[in-house]
This record gives sequence, C-alpha cells and structure tokens, in this order.
Amino acid sequence: MTDKKKENERVFEIGSSKFAGQVLEMIRTFTISHSHFDHIAGLVLSSAACTATKTVYGLESTLVNLEKVMDWHLWPDLGTAEVGPVAGKAFRWKE
Repeated sequence: MTDKKKENERVFEIGSSKFAGQVLEMIRTFTISHSHFDHIAGLVLSSAACTATKTVYGLESTLVNLEKVMDWHLWPDLGTAEVGPVAGKAFRWKE
C-alpha cells in the first residue's frame, strides 16, 4: 500500500461519523454566547446523537431562544433546566 493511500484512509477515518460521535462523547459542556443560527446549528444538529445529558451555559435570552428551537415546532424537545438526572434530554440549560 502506498503512503498516499494510507494517508487517504486515515483522513477518511477521521472524517467518519464514528469519529464525530467519539468527539461528541468527549464534550461535556457547551457555552453559547448568543443564539444566532451560526452559533447554535451544531448544537441543535448534534442533539439527537447525544447519549448523555450535556450542560449548556448561556445568557437567559440565549437559553430561552434555544428552548424555542427545541420545543417540538422546529426540533424535538431535547433540553431542560431541571436539576439532577434527566432521561431523554441531550442538554441541561444553565445561566
């Protein structure tokens, strides 16, 4: 196998969804500065792949807007402000 082919296979592994899932599992906390779509898109799209609840920090207005996005109108309700273990929620909102 040529060096170029080995390098291409390595890049493919890093770019695979399996790798993306592994990176997502290492992330425990998100800090969102404001709720413009370019700042929340990755958070929203990755929410369905979260296997453990992750904390999201932000200003009250930012968290309110995230709750509006995840209210079953645009996206499933995968966030909560509840304290303690929460089944079925990808994110816990905290100011």
